[in-house]
Amino acid sequence: MKKYVFRPYSQIFPELFQKEQKRIRSAVNLTYPENNEWTEFLEFRDYLKSHPKESDEYSELKRQAALEANDDGKKYRKIKEPIFKKIKESSG
Repeated sequence: MKKYVFRPYSQIFPELFQKEQKRIRSAVNLTYPENNEWTEFLEFRDYLKSHPKESDEYSELKRQAALEANDDGKKYRKIKEPIFKKIKESSG
């Protein structure tokens, strides 16, 4: 049986529990609806849903970042950072 590990750091969520299985991770995110980062996350999600070209670009970047970062979460997030800024500027 796998167990969940509490990780108090998360870029988007104040609390994060992760279940690790080899190279596959499951996450349970806990926050409150008024959290600004949560609101931004939902806006980003909604933007991608209504902009297929940017959604495809984001998907491809995620694939590349996963290969390049090689399980280094900090590096993975850093690689994806430019697209977040680009989309935030486009939607704002």
